[in-house]
Amino acid sequence: MASPIVFDPLSRFLATGFREIDTMHLPTAFQAMFGNPANGAFTIFSPNANDLDIEIERSDETFAALIPRGVNAKFGGTTHADILVGQGTAFSRKYPLTEESGTITGDQINNRIIPDEGPYENWTREVRAQRLAQKIYKIAVQRHIRLQEKLAVQSITTGKQCAKSLSDTTSDIYDFKRSSALAYTPTHQWANASGVPLTDLDAMNDLVRFYCKNAPDFAVFGGTAMSQFLGNSSVYTAFAHHFYWDFIQFSSSFRPDAKFDRMVAGGLIPFGQIRTPKGYSLTVFTYPEIYASANTSGVSTKYFDDTAVLVGFSGARCDRYFGPPERLPQTSIDTAKMMERFGFNPALPPLPAGVEGATNVVPPQMYYVDAYEENVAKNLTVRVQAAPIYAPTQVDAFAYGVMAGTS
Repeated sequence: MASPIVFDPLSRFLATGFREIDTMHLPTAFQAMFGNPANGAFTIFSPNANDLDIEIERSDETFAALIPRGVNAKFGGTTHADILVGQGTAFSRKYPLTEESGTITGDQINNRIIPDEGPYENWTREVRAQRLAQKIYKIAVQRHIRLQEKLAVQSITTGKQCAKSLSDTTSDIYDFKRSSALAYTPTHQWANASGVPLTDLDAMNDLVRFYCKNAPDFAVFGGTAMSQFLGNSSVYTAFAHHFYWDFIQFSSSFRPDAKFDRMVAGGLIPFGQIRTPKGYSLTVFTYPEIYASANTSGVSTKYFDDTAVLVGFSGARCDRYFGPPERLPQTSIDTAKMMERFGFNPALPPLPAGVEGATNVVPPQMYYVDAYEENVAKNLTVRVQAAPIYAPTQVDAFAYGVMAGTS
């Protein structure tokens, strides 16, 4: 028989509890590229609309005709086209739906809430239910923000956004009709002895300048792409080691222009500037932020591909649209009940701590918060819904390619 353990309750001290969800930071660098008022971008809330229609009119940069006198320009030659207006591209899709929920049981609120409730506080069941509802809400919104960043990255880098499932990137998608040439493929990747990173960057710059009608001014490098860029002989031998050539300026103390503040506040890491051989000036960033796989424990994934490079125009108009929930309308009685359950007004819920970025990069009114009882009032399910579309309206402002590798 085992000897009894001596236990003196007065010799123990319960330390203040720790909740990891209160210390997590939530990166929003690519979400910050949308809805920026400085770029003339819009943030639209559509709580009563099922579909979204987007219309885009493209233009060109051709010059006027030089013709002999006495000749009408439209008949001056087959190479000069008549000006046509009123033509454009139309896009119409249903809003997506994102949802997270959690359940509180009637038996659960009989127990002390760890780590919030001290051993001798003895909260009421009502207080415990409210604190648990707040905790579920906080975790649900954190998950929404991570998904939103994933969708924003997808939209900027590919010109498309998944509509029903992250695993479906071809059929049920929002395709914003980016010019296919902006999906750039280098002749040789940057770990190859024949790789020429600055030539590739200039090729991507030319593509953005041609299709967007604006010069690109920033680039985002994946971690592996940055490492191979720095180690490529055509970069460090030809440009970085000549004191009279100062085309590449990378420094840990580099501070980018104020126009990049929203993206830096959201998590982009400034690296420096590159002046390319063709004369383009790019402010360079990296983005090492990760999210955890939903299905595989212990596996993390980068929001931005480690092997990729994005070149873009920071002044591009990128809009964001937030659609309706999928639930019955809330009555005044429902709202009062939810305020009692949550301790806040569900029509304007608070954002959890740790959201990076400028004010209103993640607008709280995009979230629809409610709760419903189940199993004859024995369970309460807390639910958070959203319906975001991140539309890179000036869709040809970004070129993207996989640069790291040996091929």
